[in-house]
Amino acid sequence: MAYLDLSGLQHLGQRLSTVFLRKDQVVNNVTTTASGSVLDARQGKALQDAVNGKIGMSTGTATLTTSGWTASGSNYVQTVSFSGVTSSSTVIVVAAPASHTAYANNMVYCSAQSSGKLTFTATVKPTAALTVNVMILK
Repeated sequence: MAYLDLSGLQHLGQRLSTVFLRKDQVVNNVTTTASGSVLDARQGKALQDAVNGKIGMSTGTATLTTSGWTASGSNYVQTVSFSGVTSSSTVIVVAAPASHTAYANNMVYCSAQSSGKLTFTATVKPTAALTVNVMILK
């Protein structure tokens, strides 16, 4: 059986301190800023629960009809109803795959939002109905 001498034990201690954490380095709060500290798993769960309670989303589609465009200066504008949107909502709007080419070619974009409404602007009047996918983050 082999035994460690003093220098071997010192080397082992140094090596262990670089590989393992001490219990006093694990913190169960979200205020510690000390370098070398790690977050206790209980705080990860608490943070996830807080995020789940704060962030929600709703999704849907809207159709931009060919007859719904109105001339506005050198552009065309169309406003559609969309439930759940407000003037301060974070809204993500993208063309549905089947409408992507026409959406891009006509330079369509969501230009305004208000309570229950989304307004779209096009630099070229679309000649086909367009479908857009909408996500509202809450």
